[in-house]
Amino acid sequence: MWSMYTFTNISCIYHLHHTSREVQCGWRDYVHPEGPRVYYHHETRVFTDADMRPGKVDSEKLLAMAKALNAYAKSQPDVQARIGDGTELVLELGIEKGNTSIIKSCGYYFVDHVERVIFWAHPYTCEPGGEILFNIKAAKKPSHIKYSLESQYWYHCELYPHNRYLPRQIFEELREIIIHANAETITSDTSLAPFDGNELAKMLDLMDRVEGSIDKMHAHSVCVVARFMRLFTRVKYTNFCGQPGVRVDADRSIYYKEGHERETLIFRLSNLILWYGPRKHYKRIQRVWVDEIINAPRWKDFITQLDNEWTGFTLYSTVMLAVDVSFLPVPSIVHPSGSWQTSSNIAVFMSALCAVGSLVVAVLLVDQSQDYQTAEGGALYMSLMTNAIPGIENLALMHSLPFALLIWAYVLMPRVSIPEL
Repeated sequence: MWSMYTFTNISCIYHLHHTSREVQCGWRDYVHPEGPRVYYHHETRVFTDADMRPGKVDSEKLLAMAKALNAYAKSQPDVQARIGDGTELVLELGIEKGNTSIIKSCGYYFVDHVERVIFWAHPYTCEPGGEILFNIKAAKKPSHIKYSLESQYWYHCELYPHNRYLPRQIFEELREIIIHANAETITSDTSLAPFDGNELAKMLDLMDRVEGSIDKMHAHSVCVVARFMRLFTRVKYTNFCGQPGVRVDADRSIYYKEGHERETLIFRLSNLILWYGPRKHYKRIQRVWVDEIINAPRWKDFITQLDNEWTGFTLYSTVMLAVDVSFLPVPSIVHPSGSWQTSSNIAVFMSALCAVGSLVVAVLLVDQSQDYQTAEGGALYMSLMTNAIPGIENLALMHSLPFALLIWAYVLMPRVSIPEL
C-alpha cells in the first residue's frame, strides 16, 4: 500500500540528513555500509542496535545498565585493568514484543582496542559450537583462544565502523598478510590462505585504493579492512597458529597421524566391486575435509573437479546406452527362430541398466553439488554426509558410483560376432 509524504520546503531535505532530532539526547545514529542503522553514545562509548529514537527504547534505562556494567567490571581484579578511556561497550537488548519500554534481557561485551579482543565482566561459558570456539577440538590455551577473540574484535569493528580512524599500522599489517598469502598460493599447493590467487590479487589492488583512507574516519574503508582482518585471524585460530601442533599444510591433520584410519572390510570389498573408485575418492575427501575444517579455495577446486568428472560420465553413459540399444536387433543376439539367446540378452540389459544407473546417479550428484559450492555450504554438506560411522567411506562410495557403473556397463556389453553372409 502506497503512502504519501509532503515536504513543507526544500530545506527540510537537508535537515533529514544532518539533524539529530530523530534520536534521543546524547545519541548519534549511523547507517552501516550494508544498510542497518546503529546507535552510538559518545560520552559513555556505548554501541547498540536497539532503536534509540524518541518513544522507543528508554535511553536512561540503557545508560543505567551500561553504568552498572562498567562499575562491576572495575570491581573485578581480572578485568579492571582493561577498562580505560578507549574501552567500548556493546549492548544487545531483548525487547518485549509490542512494548519497547520493557527490556527482558541485556547481552553485552567490552572491546579492548589495545589488545584487540572482546571480553566480559562476568564469567562467560563458551559453547563448543559457538562463535568463540567454532567446534575446534583441543582449543584450551589462552594464547590460542586469543586469536578467536581477536577475530570477534574485528567483527565488532566491521559491525560498527563509524566514529573510528583507520590506523596506518593496521593497514600495513593487513597488506603484509595479503602479500604473504598471495606468495604462498603461488609457491604451494597446500596453502592455508582462505582465498585463491585471483581473489588475493584483487584484494591487493583494493588495498591500494583504501590507502587514501589511512588516519581518516571513512566507515566503508574501516569495514573492508576489519572484514579482511577477521577472516585472516580466524584462519590463524583454526590452524593453531603459534601452538606446538600448528598446521602448516592445508591437507595435514593436527590431531591424527597420516594413515591412522583403517578401512573396513565392507569398504575393501566395495573397492574390488567398484573398480577401486571409492579409494580414490576417499583420499580426495581426506585432503579437503581435514579435521572437519574446509579451506575455501581447496573446496572450490574439489567441487569443480567433481562436477566436471560427473558431467563427463553423463556423456559417456549416454553413448554406452545408445550402443547397448543398438545391439538389440543384431542377429547374434536374436536367435533365428525369433527367441532371445539368454546370456546375450542378460548381458545387454545388464549393460544398459548400468549405463542408465551411471547417468542417473551422475545427474543427481551434479544437481546436489550446486547447493554446496561455497565453503560454508560445503562444511554443512560434509558434516551431514560424514556424520555416520564410517561417514567418509559412505561418501566415497557414493561419489564413485557413476564411474564404477560406467565400467560395468562396458564390461557387460556383449561382444557380438557378425554372421557370415
